[in-house]
Amino acid sequence: MPAAERFVHVSSIYKEEILATADTIITSLCPAEQTAIKIMEQFYWVWDITNHEQYEEIKGIVKGINDEERMSLPRAIVLNSIYELGAWCTSIIAKQQDGTIIHGRNLDYPDAGQMRDMTFRAKFVRGGDEVFEAVMFAGIIGVYTGMKPNGFSISQNTRAFCSPDTYPSLAENIAMLWAGYKENSWIIRDALTNCDDYQCAYLKLRDEPQPSFGYNILAGTKGDEGVVLARDKWGTVHEDHLDSANGIWYLVQTNNDHW
Repeated sequence: MPAAERFVHVSSIYKEEILATADTIITSLCPAEQTAIKIMEQFYWVWDITNHEQYEEIKGIVKGINDEERMSLPRAIVLNSIYELGAWCTSIIAKQQDGTIIHGRNLDYPDAGQMRDMTFRAKFVRGGDEVFEAVMFAGIIGVYTGMKPNGFSISQNTRAFCSPDTYPSLAENIAMLWAGYKENSWIIRDALTNCDDYQCAYLKLRDEPQPSFGYNILAGTKGDEGVVLARDKWGTVHEDHLDSANGIWYLVQTNNDHW
């Protein structure tokens, strides 16, 4: 399916929920993040050059909503970059006594009711075959929570924003997006699309440059396949792994470094 058509239908179904949630999230951001939004709204067109496929998918969201006054292309691009500006969440990986690995998470935004109303479960297919599943938010093309059947699961948490050094960090985030680096959620989507096993996903999430700090939480299906990767823009600065032989049978990560 052409990129510009992939998200048209779902955006038309969730039109009012997308518009209401966009207003709530964007107006709740801190001053540094509001400044970043104003910059992005002026130079949104750069995405067509550096991230063309994503740009086309976001155009499809605008087409599906069909209300240029309330959801313009610049605003839709800002909405799809919201993680690079700010988000809060918790992820947990735990290995049960029978060896089963479970992976859970929440995502903390200002209005849980609004977010719940625009949440849906998506199946990504290629050539008629399912590639992966994801918990998606209408109006957003990236993946923050996904599962590869019989392979691995991924969630992502923020590392804290709105500290005294936020302004230069946010400027770097935007510069990396404009330079063509993939958003964090797109890296996750890429891993779910192109990796078939835990090790492939682990290396990608550990090493690929990403525009903002974050925690990549990855769980597999066997052994002690579970890790929290504390990321900066250019690599991983800390790793916590499941190690059941030494009593580490679960990992919990919020939005702050604990090491």
